[in-house]
Amino acid sequence: MFYSIKNRPVIFTMYSEVVQNLNTIKEKLKTPKNCTYHQVQLGFILETGYSRWLTNQEISKGVIEAFKLKQPTYIVGQLEPWDQRP
Repeated sequence: MFYSIKNRPVIFTMYSEVVQNLNTIKEKLKTPKNCTYHQVQLGFILETGYSRWLTNQEISKGVIEAFKLKQPTYIVGQLEPWDQRP
């Protein structure tokens, strides 16, 4: 999907399976020359005694922060330990 944020094109992609090598995703994408590639990884929250998925507000805040920081990769929540995800 293509979107524009502040007149800059943005591509959003979604993957439904766990990918071991995220660089493979970047290599397979055909990023237009007028775009930069930024990967926002959505994880989970590990709280005392249980884990939970991110709320809509946490996801939104994390994605906005990722755009502000302009880092190539940004993680919202945590990805590890994978066996403790909800």
